Amino acid sequence: MNLLIWQDIDSVGVKELDDQHKEIFSIANRLYDLVDQSPTKEDFIPVLNELNGHALLHFSTEEKYFDLYQYDQKIFHTKSHQAYTQKMNQFLEEINHNFSTELVVQITDFMKNWWINHIDIEDKKYSQYFNQNGLY
Repeated sequence: MNLLIWQDIDSVGVKELDDQHKEIFSIANRLYDLVDQSPTKEDFIPVLNELNGHALLHFSTEEKYFDLYQYDQKIFHTKSHQAYTQKMNQFLEEINHNFSTELVVQITDFMKNWWINHIDIEDKKYSQYFNQNGLY
């Protein structure tokens, strides 16, 4: 079962960023698959760390382009990245101390909602701007 399903409508019009989004969706789906398998902390944490690593790579890629093309929504957008990172770090700390199925579900729900809203609302705001500056 998939938590996040990539559709053409999710495209931000920049292949590199779309590919990163697709990879994040794939890892998030692997994490979600663990929910049905009654995961242990040792099963869950490596996949969560992998997801966080790809998210950080993605955020740094976007932020590189924000600087390069002087994107006027950079500060707001970067703050959303920081909020996500902070929340995921909180989850990691909590999962290390109080691992539970309920927490795993809470994490996957947060990720699903955050990524869908972030891509479909925040990331879509830069699509046209980046394309107008020659980034596809």
